[in-house]
Amino acid sequence: MGIFISQKKSGRTNFRILLLVLAIAVCSFFGTFIGCGPSIKGSIAIPSINITKDLNPNTKNGGNTYLFVDQFTDTRGSKSIALVDGKNEVQSSGDVVPPVVKGLKDALGNSGFSFSDSAPVVLSGELRKWSADVSGRMPTKIKSEAQIFVEVLDPANKKIYSGTYNGFSTLESGSVAEPEVQKALSSAMEEAIKQVTNDRQLIGLLQSY
Repeated sequence: MGIFISQKKSGRTNFRILLLVLAIAVCSFFGTFIGCGPSIKGSIAIPSINITKDLNPNTKNGGNTYLFVDQFTDTRGSKSIALVDGKNEVQSSGDVVPPVVKGLKDALGNSGFSFSDSAPVVLSGELRKWSADVSGRMPTKIKSEAQIFVEVLDPANKKIYSGTYNGFSTLESGSVAEPEVQKALSSAMEEAIKQVTNDRQLIGLLQSY
């Protein structure tokens, strides 16, 4: 009788271990989709804007021109940074404007321009769009868009130029995790900033001062 009970308990223990192993395997494979893996919470960290040195090698002609990049404002209709399944809004965990301004200055710097608070030409503008739409399962599709508005003021504080620049990004992923959403957001904003330095009329105007 004792031996029989021991075998029964052993069988139950092995079965529980098997269930645990299966649960871990399922969580590893499906992750976010069943809520046992990394997922997007109520907010995510602000994506970094990685402007590479070879972003636009054809515009490295700013020479010794100095610019003053002034204030940019966040004029987005919605302050959420991502929307999951068309209903769950995700906020950014901080101010979204500073990384955009830094990315713009990095791009202009790579194009040969320098910066000074006393520069004769002032650039200011607006962050009009920057968000990601997350939908689907296995794979998940992440669509991101960005839009910035830039205006140029001359030494007399008169607006002499303005432009709207857009960027888009589409990413497919096996999970709905923060790094994937950040990557899509970064790619869209980097593309929008790239359009600024690709604007030959703008670059030419800046060089004239």
